Amino acid sequence: MALPPVDVGAPPWGWYLVPMKAWQRYGRAVAIGYGASVVLAALGQRWLLYPRPEPDRFQDRGEVLRVPFSGGDVPLWVVQNADAQAPLMVWFHGNAETASGQAQLLDGMVERGVSFAAAEYPGYGLATGVGPSEDAILDAARATLKVLATKSERIVCGGASLGTGVAAAMAAEGYCSRLTLISPYTSLPAAAQAAVPWLPARLLVLDQFDTASRATAIRVPTLIVHGTEDPTCPVQMGRSLAADIAGATYVELPGRGHNGLLDAEMYDRLATFSKGATFSKGAKAEPAATPPAPSPTLSPPLTPASSSPPAKVDLHVDTPTQMVRRGVGLDDPALESGLDDMKSGGTNIVVEVLWPPKNPATTAAWTAQVERLFAKVEAEDHRLDGVELARSPSDARRITAAGNIAMLISIEGAHGIDHGESLAAELAGLAQLHARGLSLIELTWTFSNRFAGSSGDVAGDPAGTGLTDDGRALVDEANRLGLVVDVSHASDAATLEACKRSKAPVIASHSNADAVRDHPRNLSDEAIRCIAKTGGVVGLNFHATFVGAAANVAKVADHADHLKRVGGPGVVALGSDYDGLIQTPEGLSDAGDLPNLWAELARRGWTEEEVRGVQGENFMRAWSAVIAAAGS
Repeated sequence: MALPPVDVGAPPWGWYLVPMKAWQRYGRAVAIGYGASVVLAALGQRWLLYPRPEPDRFQDRGEVLRVPFSGGDVPLWVVQNADAQAPLMVWFHGNAETASGQAQLLDGMVERGVSFAAAEYPGYGLATGVGPSEDAILDAARATLKVLATKSERIVCGGASLGTGVAAAMAAEGYCSRLTLISPYTSLPAAAQAAVPWLPARLLVLDQFDTASRATAIRVPTLIVHGTEDPTCPVQMGRSLAADIAGATYVELPGRGHNGLLDAEMYDRLATFSKGATFSKGAKAEPAATPPAPSPTLSPPLTPASSSPPAKVDLHVDTPTQMVRRGVGLDDPALESGLDDMKSGGTNIVVEVLWPPKNPATTAAWTAQVERLFAKVEAEDHRLDGVELARSPSDARRITAAGNIAMLISIEGAHGIDHGESLAAELAGLAQLHARGLSLIELTWTFSNRFAGSSGDVAGDPAGTGLTDDGRALVDEANRLGLVVDVSHASDAATLEACKRSKAPVIASHSNADAVRDHPRNLSDEAIRCIAKTGGVVGLNFHATFVGAAANVAKVADHADHLKRVGGPGVVALGSDYDGLIQTPEGLSDAGDLPNLWAELARRGWTEEEVRGVQGENFMRAWSAVIAAAGS
């Protein structure tokens, strides 16, 4: 007989079985939805970041240039002020905007005495070629700034929102004399994380535009403006950048958001800052300072890139010393960097070096030798057709556009300006030489002086003396005047300190890489990186002692390759040391042999643009930045 069923009751855990099943269903839905949102964000991020705006027409004013770059060509809208010495603001717009959409800002700047250029992005507006990406945008920006460097020596990079990432990158690479950031961000991943905190933005974002990592490399006066109620780029981002960029001025606008900061008041601020004015921290600007007067030695920018040949610069030749010693002129065929050899090898800009020797070690002898050499270069300028003394990048462009050779003047060792007088008197003398045509000043030669330690004293001074108090004042004065600071021959300590102190690019005119040839005269990787961060260059030296055993063209190219790996292609230049009683490498016996080096670099895979940079365009960019920063 069957027993009746017994009700033993529900299991003790049964109360949550039904809810648990519901949670499983909902959890699966949430997980699927979250995964789908991650996938969509990953696949559609560039569409979201770079929505294609409808191209609109440029106004019928100024000029629209088509600038070629690695991925196509982009339009560049330029309106120049009647004053040839006016600063040129180069504006990088936000996403979903176009260059031609900056007409109101353009009018505001031009009305206030600032020339204006709006740079387009690849894939935007009227641009052709590849679509936008961080690499493509930065390549296009570099190409536009190289074109604009021929139009102005005072370039102010600026941008809003997305454009701040572009402008900051260009400033860090040394293309700008001043920088303006409106509603900036520390990086795109950080901005994306702030907007959608539930997504792993730092793992998904392709285009970083990591402004925070570039901040310490920005060495120019910077104005940062941020609204306190910015929902897209939180105000803490602007504050962080202001803390990391040396010399930055931070203006915070209470109650303002991400967009709409560019109004008449802001135009006043941008214009006065571009001309050299400063601002207090907070919302109000100080009264506009009087812009620094342009140096009387500057020539107005005359030559557009299309009509000027590529610069082919030798940053260091000792030809003046040989001319004085042997009583010959620049047209003497026995010179290693004489007129005929420069023409056959393609050199069109040459730095003629004034060398004050150590012996006899008296200030009178040093300064007398500088005067003899200076007078010799000036005499050649007057005597010879086809050569002319240049005092600015635009001056050099004008000279080379006419088919002539531009000469710059440098002093190899700041002891050459040491008259044994007070620092104020020595710096006053330096200013007089600058007004006469001096463009570069080398801190030391093979011995330490009152300004800096020398690599030649490494045996007696293994720690390496850095800059002295007088040396720091010298760097400051060189910056003010627009003189290029040259650290070849300087100790490692002096080199690093000069790079960190200078507000403008620093160069090593004739130094190689210590990692390729271990020698006190060659540069450590730390020094190479430090020079590169300033926007400066390192000129390849042909002295076999610094190149290495069995020196030849390939060995020189090894140094070029290393400089490129450590500091990027923009740091490499040429400073042969011809006519300096050097043992020249095989295949580079004089200036006529330089095409052998260009062919070797091309054989190794250097692009045409990179080779042009080594030939001289890298230095011209750095020199323009030095001139642009003068007086700041």
